[in-house]
Amino acid sequence: MSYNIPLFDLNYGPEEEEAIVETIRSKWISAGPKCAELEELFANMLNVKYACAVTNCTVALHMACIVLGIGKNDEVICPSLTFAATVNAIKYVGASQCH
Repeated sequence: MSYNIPLFDLNYGPEEEEAIVETIRSKWISAGPKCAELEELFANMLNVKYACAVTNCTVALHMACIVLGIGKNDEVICPSLTFAATVNAIKYVGASQCH
C-alpha cells in the first residue's frame, strides 16, 4: 500500500546531518556528551536546574504518570486514535484508560 499523505514533514539540513555523523563517530549514541549538552541546553531554556533526556515518548509518558501520582484505581482520558505508547504508559502504572 502506498501512502499519499505524509505523517510528518522532515526538514533536516546539512547541520543535522553533520551532528548525526559526529555523534556516530563519537561512539556515544544513547548517552554521553551530546546527551549531556542537550539536557543542559533544555534546562537552561526552561530556566530549571535539571533536565533528563529519555529514549522515547513511552518512557516520558510513563515518567509523567509516576510524577503525577497516577496509579491503581485511577482513570486517564486518552484519545482513541493514538500510538500504543499512550495506553501502555497508563497501563504501566496500573491505571485504566477511557476514550
